[in-house]
Amino acid sequence: MKTTITALAIVLLLFVAGCSKGERDDSRYYPMNFTDLVANYGLDNIADDVSFMVQAESEAVTTTETGQPGFFGDCAQVTTTISGNTWTRVIDFGNADCTLANANTVRGKIILTFSDDFTADVRAIKYRFENFYHNNRLVQGGSDLGKTTVNGHPMATLTLNWTITTPNGIVFRRVGQRLREFTVGYDTLDWSDNQFAITGSWITAFPNGIVHISTINSPLVVQGDCAHIVRGTMKFMRDNSSGSGLLDYGNGSCDNQATLYINGSPSAIGL
Repeated sequence: MKTTITALAIVLLLFVAGCSKGERDDSRYYPMNFTDLVANYGLDNIADDVSFMVQAESEAVTTTETGQPGFFGDCAQVTTTISGNTWTRVIDFGNADCTLANANTVRGKIILTFSDDFTADVRAIKYRFENFYHNNRLVQGGSDLGKTTVNGHPMATLTLNWTITTPNGIVFRRVGQRLREFTVGYDTLDWSDNQFAITGSWITAFPNGIVHISTINSPLVVQGDCAHIVRGTMKFMRDNSSGSGLLDYGNGSCDNQATLYINGSPSAIGL
């Protein structure tokens, strides 16, 4: 964890140094607020789905199968080409919105590159996006996903190096790591019984130069048949230390309700 935090701190410095005076203005010193955290939550939702899809599709051991029966519905085409021991797998959702089983919509492509070492204890998968949208947000970039087993459970570490553009043109940048432990349902083909525990930390740069540092305090719990995080807490800090926030996702119910604490003051919110 110390290594991860150090790496994130270095990236944070590069983010701040890379912003010109024209990009950063004095408005970045306003206190942390609900709007910022809702925007941050939307980006978390993208990471959850991408991590699941990359992890599952890198496990399909033939070119004619998919790693996620039922989750894509009928609107995704998965194709695989092989060169030596390198596999390239394209998840193509088409040009129109495809509704996933958890009600999120996607279109465009996710392209995976990995070797055929399917039984290895540790695996590395590269991924990138091509004209990919998640709930109408354009997601660009990519990085890698490392897979291993922890306590008998599949574990995936998704490295983030993304640029996300909202439908109204607002641009966010995100870097960091999101660790996803497959705790329930990994030994069945039914996506609806899947459950994941997520930890990690990442940095989000907002359009006016504000930088949020996000750290998961207690694991976030995600279920395959729910579009919302159902349990766990996440802490937020601004780069200028002007405020802190804590988001508590609740008791396990599949809903959009959470409790937001800004500088210790609680508010019930819908995400």
